Amino acid sequence: MKPKEVRELNEEELEQKLKDSKVELFNLRFRLTTGQLDNALKVRWVKRDIARIFTVKRERELNPVAQKPKTETQKSKKSSSVVKSKQPKEPKEPKSKQPKQLKEPQSKQPKEST
Repeated sequence: MKPKEVRELNEEELEQKLKDSKVELFNLRFRLTTGQLDNALKVRWVKRDIARIFTVKRERELNPVAQKPKTETQKSKKSSSVVKSKQPKEPKEPKSKQPKQLKEPQSKQPKEST
């Protein structure tokens, strides 16, 4: 199931699809363990479907206003913007390499106790 298809479902359909996917995952794991599953990738696909459903549910919680799908008449910001010509940068002056100065080791002096 593609994300676009999941987003088109309403809340009841999402809940039903989630329950069905969880049952299917349980059955697939059982068949995988007993060696009856032909394609082990089905487990991965069902897990991803479950994750997509949870993602869409969370998106709806965070953004309760129904998002309208973009129509063909609306243009994205990137397509309507004009590309500015790049001007060459000024070259930087080369830095002269100086040898690193070594730090002198600090001598350890015993603490004076009084």
